[in-house]
Amino acid sequence: SACISLNQQIEHFRTATVRDLSSQLREKGQQLASFLSKSIFMFNAGGNDCSWMCSQANSGDGQCTAQEFLQSLLANFTQQLK
Repeated sequence: SACISLNQQIEHFRTATVRDLSSQLREKGQQLASFLSKSIFMFNAGGNDCSWMCSQANSGDGQCTAQEFLQSLLANFTQQLK
């Protein structure tokens, strides 16, 4: 299966998911902002990256430590959520 970057996932949410939801909710007389404010969002990211990083580290080709990787992942999440 293909890996989709967090940036691509956020962009897809903005362009496709929000557009489709807005259209469906308009038909029912609901507001998108109200609907989204009552929604639960789940982020599952970094699993493939962690696996790759660990396999690289174990082979001696690791580009960063686990701590550096997690700091980078957290910084990416923080930037996306702003």
